[in-house]
Amino acid sequence: MDTRQKILSRAGLHDVLAEHRRLGRKIVLANGVFDVLHVGHVRYLQAARSEGDVLVVGINSDASTRANKGAGRPIMTERARAAVVAALAAVDYVVIFDELDVNALLREIHPHVHAKGTDYSTDTVPERELARMLGTGDVRAALNYLSEQFPAKPILLAGFSFGAWVGLRVGCEDPRVTKLIGLGIPVDNSDLTYLRACAKPKLILQGADDPFGSRANVEALFAEMPEPKQLVIVEGAEHFFAGKLDQVAAAITSWLGSADS
Repeated sequence: MDTRQKILSRAGLHDVLAEHRRLGRKIVLANGVFDVLHVGHVRYLQAARSEGDVLVVGINSDASTRANKGAGRPIMTERARAAVVAALAAVDYVVIFDELDVNALLREIHPHVHAKGTDYSTDTVPERELARMLGTGDVRAALNYLSEQFPAKPILLAGFSFGAWVGLRVGCEDPRVTKLIGLGIPVDNSDLTYLRACAKPKLILQGADDPFGSRANVEALFAEMPEPKQLVIVEGAEHFFAGKLDQVAAAITSWLGSADS
């Protein structure tokens, strides 16, 4: 195999990972400059790969490396660095990013695990706040608690905004969750394609004027979701449903009492 085929554009990576998600595979993201590959890099990537089923490595472009490291860096071009990393057996895909940090890439691919090297601590990872927000561990811990405390009760999982981005994915994957509610889903800048394969009852509530989830994009995604499902567009509402919460509550109550739920 020509390992250079592992090097994908961001759009290409999005499509490939959608299929891995559909198959239930755990995606890990590692990132760095990887300028002059050494044994520490190799061990880091091998350890990252052990955290899941698919390892994606984000590599800083030449421009972002220069901005982060200063003049004279990188020593190797971005294409050369990508080719060397792609040649490692532990690595499934490589993508080059131009931003100074990996926040945008985290938002785009939404990995199950974001792996960092041992030269970082929890408090020094540049993307720590976003990674925590995207992390699903807290959601699963809550599900563990609920299922232990109320073992005979079905679990409905609801999430708002980026919380819906995290929560709905966990709910689709976890058999203990029987119903899902997403409010203000940020479909314009988040990967929610996993909902296309989620056959659990779903209620999506969206403000007609939500700047993070346009009506057209929400309706297009909803059309691809399997039944049972219901979409409620709240006219005149923005992301936080200001002044429209009574309508939101009524829609949820109605759905919970319907056959579709």
